[in-house]
Amino acid sequence: MSLPSKSSNLRTSDDEESCSSGFPTKSFYTAKKSRKDIERESTLKRRLEAACTSVKKKRVEDYLLSDGLQESHILSHPPSHHIYRVFAKQREALDFAEKLELNVFALELNATGKRNFLACQPQTFWRLLKAKSPENRHAYEVIGENQPAKLYFDLEFKKTEHKVDGNKMLADFKRFIGANLCQASFSNLIGNIQIIDLDSSTEEKFSHHLIVNLYCDSAPVFFANNLEVGKFVHALIEKMKAQNNTLVLSPSLVFVDDAVYTKNRNFRTFLSSKFGKRATQR
Repeated sequence: MSLPSKSSNLRTSDDEESCSSGFPTKSFYTAKKSRKDIERESTLKRRLEAACTSVKKKRVEDYLLSDGLQESHILSHPPSHHIYRVFAKQREALDFAEKLELNVFALELNATGKRNFLACQPQTFWRLLKAKSPENRHAYEVIGENQPAKLYFDLEFKKTEHKVDGNKMLADFKRFIGANLCQASFSNLIGNIQIIDLDSSTEEKFSHHLIVNLYCDSAPVFFANNLEVGKFVHALIEKMKAQNNTLVLSPSLVFVDDAVYTKNRNFRTFLSSKFGKRATQR
């Protein structure tokens, strides 16, 4: 019978601990990290710290934009004028706003057209807009594709190309749409209208945005959505061409822009200008 070798009878303390615990003691100790591993961990740590800072900053912005929520509102359901959220994508803002019955406003950030989108009540938006300096007000109302919409018009032409009296055309157009709405198209529904006229004309360009409030008795009336507004305006333009020469710039051209009735249209707000431009809606 052969005798066991000397080495098989000898066990180190590490071996004994390994037997009792079921895995090697070396498992408790980390091997020396390579330069690549250190760099990877450092990059990950910086990303986590940046994300944490971003979240903290966002919470501070939320608190400030909500006009300083009272402590009693933090753990309870805040009133609707304290609810808001800023989004980088318009679709996300619209989805959020639909759930809470809020409006969406776009904030132009630079000359490339990049925008953030704010979901909030109009009163909240107005308070934030007024707090900005005049040269930094670049805001738009987003007319959601599934939302009821008011009638509106974008009137414009280049003064150097059309030698016409813009103010007279504007007055004639207001009378035209008033007669059409109350006497022709919706005579059984629309009793009176109110026209809000926003002027952003310059030396080179005639530019007015009209918002038309429609009323049946004292109750406001809306179109089903922005696309329905567009259909009505297209029909109105054809009537203008056929019936009223004073509102036509040329046989095939009127000063009403009919390309603005698109899905999720951004409509520049009162007191706002396009980024990098000086003409303000007034």
